[in-house]
Amino acid sequence: LVDLGLSRFVAALAAIVYGLATIAWVYARFLWEHSVMALLFLLMLWALHRAIYRPEVTHRLGWVWLTGIAAAASLTMRFEALVAVGFIGVYLFCFVTPLPRLRSGLDLLRVIKNKQRWLWAAAYAVLPLLTMIWLFYFNFTRFGSVSETGYNREILFQRPWEGTFGLLFSPSTGLFIYMPVMVLFVWGVRPAWRRLPHPYFWLIVSLVIFYWIFYGSWFSWGSTWVWGPRFMLHTLPLLMLFIAEALEYLRRPPAGSLLRHNLWRWLARIAVTLLVLAGILINFLGVAVDLNEHFLRLGRNDNYVFNWQAFAPAGHWQILREGLWDLAWLQPGPEVLVLHWAILLPPLLLLAVAVVG
Repeated sequence: LVDLGLSRFVAALAAIVYGLATIAWVYARFLWEHSVMALLFLLMLWALHRAIYRPEVTHRLGWVWLTGIAAAASLTMRFEALVAVGFIGVYLFCFVTPLPRLRSGLDLLRVIKNKQRWLWAAAYAVLPLLTMIWLFYFNFTRFGSVSETGYNREILFQRPWEGTFGLLFSPSTGLFIYMPVMVLFVWGVRPAWRRLPHPYFWLIVSLVIFYWIFYGSWFSWGSTWVWGPRFMLHTLPLLMLFIAEALEYLRRPPAGSLLRHNLWRWLARIAVTLLVLAGILINFLGVAVDLNEHFLRLGRNDNYVFNWQAFAPAGHWQILREGLWDLAWLQPGPEVLVLHWAILLPPLLLLAVAVVG
């Protein structure tokens, strides 16, 4: 975010919001591939930006290599990462140097013959290609099919309108339900459009929209035994760019904005604070209680995704009231809960350093 031109204060605030007011907090404790994919997607887009749009950065080809390393690692996590890897590869080839206006076939031929484009594309693609070859070999020797994904019998896409809506608003996996602060996305799009190179802006938006529709079209988009929209976690760090833009807009409203008036600015700050606190509370419930306990009490997996009576935060709140905490630093004693400061203090100190610095 600092590389993109946002203030250090807003960048730090957005990072803390990501860590505490989104589902990233809950999934960090599981270390499923979703958390790692979120990191790799962020790493790819950051390294790509440094390689292309930061000419003062030394060893630009090294940043291209880093983009390829993150892309290769993502391929070992989920097969659908191939789309993001392809998008970024094409983008790198097209914009490693400014793309000229293509007025004729001769202009297109000059672009294709540009040696720097091919050099950077090769530096990026070598590790993903080797990874793909290794995966094909492994699949063939282990399963007898190079195209085995682990989901071959479950690749069924249907009713995309239901899944795409559900990933945003359902009680089981609603993005805006489990992370209320994401409504700031609406106010962050226009500032992001003004700040970012337009092709880079569209790359981020395209990746977010593609994976939203892709997972929303899958028959099991709602999944079970999950906390919120786990399939949206891959691109959640990219969405945080728009949240940061909204926070920057609130901190430094442009001339003519209603937020230039103190009353409106304070009302907006209070509203944003409430959204962040709501996200912290909701996702704290996901951390403080064992996720399995809630679903074991439901006793069924059907009629879950659009059923508010099976709303996970409400179930976790009830479990919490019964004293069934699942925190290493807060454990039941003979009569009351015992707080273990030796375990709690180190992460609190790290959080304080992040807030101050």
